[in-house]
Amino acid sequence: MSERARIVAVYSAGGGAGKTLVASNLALSLHQQQSGRVLLVDGGHPMPGDLPIVLGVERVKALADMVPIIGRLTPEVFASYLVTTREGMPLMSLVTDVIQARLITPELFNKMIDLASEAFDIVVLDLASGVGPLTQAMLDRCDNVVVVVDATPSGLPRTRYCLDYLRSVQMPDSGLLICANRVSERGGMPVERVERMLGHTLVTSMPDDPEVVMGAVTKGQTLVVAAPRHAITRGIDRLARELTTRELRARAEAAEVAPAQATVADDEENVRNIRRRIHTRLVEEIDLKKADLNYLRDPVKLQEVRTRAEAKVLILLDEEGEMIAEKIDGRHVELDAHAVMAGFVGGVAHRVLGSHGALAGNGAGSRQYGFE
Repeated sequence: MSERARIVAVYSAGGGAGKTLVASNLALSLHQQQSGRVLLVDGGHPMPGDLPIVLGVERVKALADMVPIIGRLTPEVFASYLVTTREGMPLMSLVTDVIQARLITPELFNKMIDLASEAFDIVVLDLASGVGPLTQAMLDRCDNVVVVVDATPSGLPRTRYCLDYLRSVQMPDSGLLICANRVSERGGMPVERVERMLGHTLVTSMPDDPEVVMGAVTKGQTLVVAAPRHAITRGIDRLARELTTRELRARAEAAEVAPAQATVADDEENVRNIRRRIHTRLVEEIDLKKADLNYLRDPVKLQEVRTRAEAKVLILLDEEGEMIAEKIDGRHVELDAHAVMAGFVGGVAHRVLGSHGALAGNGAGSRQYGFE
């Protein structure tokens, strides 16, 4: 794959917000929308998370299991090593028991993300709630963070602290997607008040329906599969579409910037090439190597030679400028003699004359000005 995978973390200030519910359903929604190859990672550490239980997978491969071989894994072998859910989506965890926790370091996590970035298009990371020893290392690799809000009087202050922490680790607001879970339709806090208290617009909000959620978990299914038309599922799908839209927008902006940067680099290289060719031709055509070196000590003769050299540069510059304009198919046609003449004619003549003593000797002057 030519482009790096997008890393999306699902995060909350504390337990009970529904973070794992959102992570599992979001990953499967992206998988079903054919947004590319999706990897779901249980980021529980030091204790394993609940993703395998939620998805009905009995045993997953853990990053800790890969410690002896991760340095020899290719992205393709890494992907084939993982187990998949019933829907065919790859799943892994950091650890499968507490004893393995000491094996997981930021360096090991980064190696895993490097492999996953080449093997997959999207990596959804179900981060442990709160702040742990690996939290910042994980967030440093993320492009987006989905913050799951517990929309209760006690949950909202914790979410504000969570947002403050994300700002402290340099996660830009543009990378955040705020999702309110368990929003009660009766007597609950209105969405407008939640947004006002957090200072962020919600991407989506999902109602509180514990009966439907527990029914899906009991079956080892996600809501996306068990209840595809439920309001919670529709909220998850909106979140997945927003992520896809942001990714497409980012790629489009990058595609617009890249040609402009390439154009500037090409034009700068063209100007450097003109200087080199004119320097070489000027030395040959006014035959400085055979000239009387006494002009270097005579200001009047030196000025005469300089005037002669500058006139010759104008002629050469017109010729070389036309060649460059033809070479780049008319793009930036201002790159001709008139566009680069200011400060250029005297500059080239000065370099040639200033390096003439060295040209007659060992050529160091030519190297000094970068013409060799």
